[in-house]
Amino acid sequence: MQKYCFYIILLIVCLCKPFHVVGQQLSALQFSIYSPLGTNTIYQIYAAKDGLLYIATNNGFYSYNGITFKEYLSSEGISIFGTNIQEDEEGKIYMLAFDGQLLNIVEDTLEEVEKPSLIKGKLGQFFIRGDTWIYLSKESIIVENKTTKNTRNILPKDIEIITSVGDINGGIIGRSDKQPKTYGLYRMVLEKDTIECLKIRSQKEYLASISHFIFTLDNNWIDFKEQEHNIAIINHKDSVLVDLSLYPKKLSPIFVKRIKNRLWVLCKEGLYLSETNSLYFKDMYITEMLEDQEGNIWISTLEQGLFKVSNLDNRLYPRINENAPVDFVFKDGKHLIYSDFKGTVYQYLTDLKMFRPIYKSLNKGEIKNITYNPICKQYIISGNDEVGFDLNWQQTYTYRSYGGAFFDQLSNTFYKGYVKNIYFLDIRGGQRMSKEENRTFKLVPYKYDEGFWLQLEKRESFTVLRVNFERSDILNRRWGNYIINGAEDSLTYIDARTFEVAHKVFSPNLKRAYIANKRLFVVSKNAIKEYNASAQVIGQIKRAEKLPNRITNISVNDRFICISTKSGIHLYDANNFTYLHTFTYKNGIASPDFTKGWLYDQSLYVNGSNGISEINLDRDFNKGKPKLKILEVLVNKDKILGNSLEYDQNNIQVRYQISSLTTTGKLFWRLNGKEWIEQEGKPIVVLNDLKSGSYELEAYFENELGSRTPHISYIFEIKPPFWQRWWFNLLIISVLMLVGWLVYKNRLRQVHAKNTLKNNLIGSQMTALKSQMNPHFIFNALNSIQSLIRFKKNKEAYKYINKFAILLRQTLNYSDKDFIPLEKEIELLTNYLQMEKMRLDGELDFLINSIDNQNILIPSMIIQPFVENAMKHGLLHKRTGVKKLEISFELKQDQNLLFCTIIDNGIGRKHAQEIKEKQNRHHRSFSTGATQKRLELLQQLKHQELGIYYTDLVDENNQALGTKVKITIPIDEV
Repeated sequence: MQKYCFYIILLIVCLCKPFHVVGQQLSALQFSIYSPLGTNTIYQIYAAKDGLLYIATNNGFYSYNGITFKEYLSSEGISIFGTNIQEDEEGKIYMLAFDGQLLNIVEDTLEEVEKPSLIKGKLGQFFIRGDTWIYLSKESIIVENKTTKNTRNILPKDIEIITSVGDINGGIIGRSDKQPKTYGLYRMVLEKDTIECLKIRSQKEYLASISHFIFTLDNNWIDFKEQEHNIAIINHKDSVLVDLSLYPKKLSPIFVKRIKNRLWVLCKEGLYLSETNSLYFKDMYITEMLEDQEGNIWISTLEQGLFKVSNLDNRLYPRINENAPVDFVFKDGKHLIYSDFKGTVYQYLTDLKMFRPIYKSLNKGEIKNITYNPICKQYIISGNDEVGFDLNWQQTYTYRSYGGAFFDQLSNTFYKGYVKNIYFLDIRGGQRMSKEENRTFKLVPYKYDEGFWLQLEKRESFTVLRVNFERSDILNRRWGNYIINGAEDSLTYIDARTFEVAHKVFSPNLKRAYIANKRLFVVSKNAIKEYNASAQVIGQIKRAEKLPNRITNISVNDRFICISTKSGIHLYDANNFTYLHTFTYKNGIASPDFTKGWLYDQSLYVNGSNGISEINLDRDFNKGKPKLKILEVLVNKDKILGNSLEYDQNNIQVRYQISSLTTTGKLFWRLNGKEWIEQEGKPIVVLNDLKSGSYELEAYFENELGSRTPHISYIFEIKPPFWQRWWFNLLIISVLMLVGWLVYKNRLRQVHAKNTLKNNLIGSQMTALKSQMNPHFIFNALNSIQSLIRFKKNKEAYKYINKFAILLRQTLNYSDKDFIPLEKEIELLTNYLQMEKMRLDGELDFLINSIDNQNILIPSMIIQPFVENAMKHGLLHKRTGVKKLEISFELKQDQNLLFCTIIDNGIGRKHAQEIKEKQNRHHRSFSTGATQKRLELLQQLKHQELGIYYTDLVDENNQALGTKVKITIPIDEV
């Protein structure tokens, strides 16, 4: 009945998902529209001598160093789409645009190259051979010698080029204008500056081959020949190299490449390998195939992007169900089996090159394990179902058994761990097991052939023995004569015959155990250790560097230990535990989301969403050959040549070019032999504020597989400043001796000059004092007092005399002081302006805007002359309106300066000057002149910019509104 159920399920699976013929494919890393290229259309790829890969696409022109893609832009009017990438002897890269422009990479941009004027028509191809450049168009073959500048046309006048090849040593299909017109295959002979005819084609042959190129292989030209329903590739002796008629479908060859000593035919339908009659990259238009300097194979396509193949012997078995990635992989002899995450099992049919579903889990659980029973000669699939298959993978039985998987075998007994119970399968019908104290065996009512399932129930005795069978997810395995059990801190060997504890060892941070190829490996936080039957460690692998992630599987054969993580599948030597290699998505695994790897025969099989990756381990492991060179050196952000720098050229940037097409890696550098530093981000080492001296900057690049570049050094010297050199020191000593004598001699003159300056300042102060209350002011004051007395305004006269006395007293008190507090100067100004207001019968409004700082000292009575000047010349002659005067202060404490601004609304300086000239042409304002002199002397003493600035205030009609005076005054602090 179970067999019938299986066939019904299988039929449903077949109806829901038809079989797919998915033959083996090359395991490749794809760069598609979702990569930085941003496109699937690749016109050409080129592997340069510096290790970079150059890529021409319909999205632009790029280079790739294995880590990042770099796009090259162009000036306006220059096309960036083309092919025919070439490299000259200096390593400069050129490309021919589709519109015939010849382009060159110049400082990260594509620039047009000037072509010889002899070229007739649109440039179709060009070739670089040393210093000889060849340009081909339909009507000319121009040969140019870059050294001698000699240019000539070697195409005969009666021949027109129909198509040419991708190699200068290949052929040209040309048409002769002679009657009747003939088509021929020609070859350029540069030594003779001629072309020679290799063969004559008929019109039919020409039409049949017009879509194909003629090219070279192994230094000989190759042609195409029509077969019955396909094309044969023939050599220069008309012998067939590749017979494409052997392939069941018609192919359209484009090019032939010999890579890894195999002939590969690039076709519009895929990549054909002649020795196996196989087509890879099916339904893809192959535009180029090449091998880089690290041994990787690159394949470009016109519609599917760019591919990297790390090893041509690696294969990909595409999965049958696109919605279910490969989970568990098993291989035994010719049988390749895998299960997906939905519990469906598939078998690969080698003859048909396809997978077929052979079982679908009834309980929809993941397959935990697949193993082989040599006694019954049956395969057993374990998961939420237990399923048996015969040698031909025909189902023999199935039943539900939730909870786990088979882990190992012992003689005739298979062992299975569950959450709370332990199960044994005794092939001989349970004869080896008996009922003993505290141990009960119960027959499970499922059997096949001669075996029975027996259940060992949990008893208290196991708790006493500290055998925690509930922790089967950490460790609960049958190994030889023992059941291996573990908790988080201990490993226990239990005798499978007596159920007594045989060994117990302390193992901190225990994670998981694996039984592989009859060897026991225990995973902890810091290491993976192998134990023998005596519970002794016989080998270990530290996890510090290569194994930082969670271990997902361990597989072992006679040569290798395979440790799986989600970041890489790591290989170690099975005997001495030394690290050998790591496989990732970038160097062999076809799926980016792989989780586990298994060793079968001499290959590594890895699961993933793209299918099963088969990696051939018989080949040498390609660890890559990364390259590193100094791209440029910037000093103070400017490019520089040489290594001898001045003292102020001490900010260095060294930019490196890395090529690591096998895997990514890291750049390391050190200065003057100190500790190596890992460079983060871009490959640029920045050294700032270096002191003078000699330096050696060393750097190397190491890829993820441990392959390093040689150390490269940049040696440079930063010269000391001139004042630290010997000749400068000698000069300084001599100069100091001379200067010392001159200083001594000049000291007396300086003291005398300083005293003279001080005396002049004192004299200026005394002169200013005498001019403060000039006779004009005293005369006006006495007249005002007389007028008040005459009109019997005795009270006002008394007040005026009182203020006048105070003003005279203040003037006398401050006359012998160099600096007085700002507040005292304001009191003097206030008293003075109040007197002026009384004298003008209250027609004066004045305002003094003081500041809060009371610790400021200013030169005594330095402001009053300007206030008096404003009254005398500006406000006194104002006939209409209120006379206004405003005094403001602004402190610049960080400069030890005080700015005083005096604004009046008088008649202005121009009108005042006119009145002055009418009244007294010879009168001169002595007080303001003396104050100006004082400021000049103070400027010399204080070494500050001092001065007086006048501004005439006018309205929109240029009529005078008054005058603004701004005085810059030095200050001291109390």
